[in-house]
Amino acid sequence: MAGIKEKLGIAGEFFMSVGQAFTRRHVKEAIKAFGMIAAKYPNIQYLVACSDKYEPPVLEKLIGDCNIKEGRTAIIQTQYIGRDELVYLMNDTLAMVYVSDKEALGLPPLETLACGKPSVIADTPLAHELFGDEGFFVKDTNDPAAIAQQLSFIVERRADAARIVGLQKPYLERLSWSEHITRLFVMFDDVVNKR
Repeated sequence: MAGIKEKLGIAGEFFMSVGQAFTRRHVKEAIKAFGMIAAKYPNIQYLVACSDKYEPPVLEKLIGDCNIKEGRTAIIQTQYIGRDELVYLMNDTLAMVYVSDKEALGLPPLETLACGKPSVIADTPLAHELFGDEGFFVKDTNDPAAIAQQLSFIVERRADAARIVGLQKPYLERLSWSEHITRLFVMFDDVVNKR
């Protein structure tokens, strides 16, 4: 599986975004954010594994402009990553960047947390319900600087980032299959016993 990084052109550490790049997911702003810090971290890249759903499409030009400015492949774009490869990359990434204003339940940040890695996410009530009150939250999702601040925090304060991931882990345990099955059986018992 290690060959996936080489195949994609990832030379070392990296951030990543996955999924369809709708406006509400702020991939455009995340690319701009990474562009703001790319020169400061010349050995870090950003993998954008997203289909461009902006009207008109904007990601390819933003990525190209950033890479020209940096004189390197700072941002890598691909349309699709297979499930096994995705899990490998989630285990190796610095963080998932998934700054979505509206998600019923954004799975990529939860899957990344299950891999022991942080996610940069929008500061929403649902995000606090899922991840607790300590996290890499972005209040103004339209502001690339706000996203860049969280990315820099993760790079520069790794011990603090790891501590925050540790604080978030118990929230993830509430979403396990065994926990859901247990709750389902309790509901069934309640329904049957109330008859």
